[in-house]
Amino acid sequence: MAIIYSYPKQASLQSTDLLISTRFSTESGVVSRSISFSIETLGEYIAANHTSTLNQVLTAGNTSLLDAKVGSVYLYDANPTAGYLRIAGNKNRINFYNKNDSLIGYIVEDSLVLNDISSDTIFTIKKPSGTTSSNTATFQDATGTVAYLSDIPASLPTANYGLFTQTVNSVEIVESNSERTLIGTGLGSLSVPAYGFNIGDSYRASLMGHISCLGSATLRIRVKAWNGFSYALLADTGEIDLDSVTDQHWSLDIGFTIRALGGADQASIVSGGSFYYNKTNGNIDLKNFVSENNTTFDTESDNEIVITAQFNNASASNSIYSNLFTLTKTY
Repeated sequence: MAIIYSYPKQASLQSTDLLISTRFSTESGVVSRSISFSIETLGEYIAANHTSTLNQVLTAGNTSLLDAKVGSVYLYDANPTAGYLRIAGNKNRINFYNKNDSLIGYIVEDSLVLNDISSDTIFTIKKPSGTTSSNTATFQDATGTVAYLSDIPASLPTANYGLFTQTVNSVEIVESNSERTLIGTGLGSLSVPAYGFNIGDSYRASLMGHISCLGSATLRIRVKAWNGFSYALLADTGEIDLDSVTDQHWSLDIGFTIRALGGADQASIVSGGSFYYNKTNGNIDLKNFVSENNTTFDTESDNEIVITAQFNNASASNSIYSNLFTLTKTY
């Protein structure tokens, strides 16, 4: 059995035109028959019995429908006034029309043509010759190159970049045994927004400054993440026994790596680093530390880095502040 459809060219179809369907068979006793109906009737039948939208057709997962054709695509813009851009195929080129259905440009082979009131402007999309990478292209008009896109590697390297740099010394912590910040004001951001981390993201914080202390003093430095409601402790030096020093230099280097994403019961971050300061005799005291937080750290919330220092007693001889602080993404 077969069904044959006969119809004129699409350009000449009218609502009154007829479609003829012929059914025939070689089986004994079966009579071949023909049914005719108008285009208008066919449209009514499709509207009533086949209401799937084009989007449903393209996303239905039916492999027999994967060759669906779209004659035009309308890109709507409601601001400042309603309008649209229509993109339509025309044999070997792609046309662009404005809301008045006037042709404003098209792409054909290796050329981009922009229509003007008086003339057309033609840009040639050209691959340079020689040893230049195939990922390089120039856009040229009659006067020469008007735009140039440099070599683009197949895979871009991971970008390393600064997030924050301190431009003002931190407030001096002196005559206090309270936990206070070692970070001064500066440029950039100390925060990573909610869902802003990826597994493997790594950061480095580097601080330098001045310290004075009694021989009986201890110092404790903590590194935390503040989500707007609570702190997650990332690193803790513990109590560091200090020698008596006056106006000496200190340095703190900290690294962070995201191991897992999620809420406080799923996310994981490993932090570690070193704190060291110059002693009066010219030696250096060093304290290393490393820890993992997989209980209170949360990548689904904002995270702002907080670095604090705390002396064991309040004395005018115990003081510390930072001159330099930078926060950098390293991977």
